[in-house]
Amino acid sequence: MATSSSRSWFFGRTRALTRQIDEYLDSITQGAIVFHRGVDKYLREDEQGFQAKLAQLAELEHTGDSLKRRIQTEIYSEMLIPESRGDVLHLIWHLDEVLDNLKRKLQTLDLTRPRFPSVWHEDLLELVVAVKDTIDATVRGARAYFRDVRSVRDHVQQAIFFESESDRVEHRLLHAIYGSDLPPFDKAALREAVEDTSYIANLAEDAADHLLIYAIKRTI
Repeated sequence: MATSSSRSWFFGRTRALTRQIDEYLDSITQGAIVFHRGVDKYLREDEQGFQAKLAQLAELEHTGDSLKRRIQTEIYSEMLIPESRGDVLHLIWHLDEVLDNLKRKLQTLDLTRPRFPSVWHEDLLELVVAVKDTIDATVRGARAYFRDVRSVRDHVQQAIFFESESDRVEHRLLHAIYGSDLPPFDKAALREAVEDTSYIANLAEDAADHLLIYAIKRTI
């Protein structure tokens, strides 16, 4: 059973590291918001707005990478949290995959320019919101890991729920795409765009699954 002191192990001399991790988690949350707004700008054919969100997301990913390196260096150079060092670094790595894929997906939209018929815009935005909600729940769980480890499970369950919502909307969109009379090449391009977007929710759920394991280890 974890003691009160063990539950607050991350504070004290590690307070500066906690702030860095909070900043890192902020970059993930902000990245999900910018991604959502970027897709909305893309569908509205607001090219200037879309390019602004693309640049903003690239900057957030760069900031996240810098914070990730600082966190890694801090943990090893200061010999901090030796009992949970590997779990924290793996969690950061999984979340980095999420942020990297948010940027990559928006860049892919910029390069490939798939054209979604307006009838599917609402569904695509619903998918993006489900992705954002999955990421948000995972980030809340990550914050809880350092402050209230016993609440991590609730956040992970929320991430699982929102990921299942993204699957539901993905399948609905794919059925609509392949049931349409669009040319095969267009169908393939739209399918790839939908699947790539939904995949980000899968990555966030994977991070949440690992987070739950790390949290259980801390409460034993």
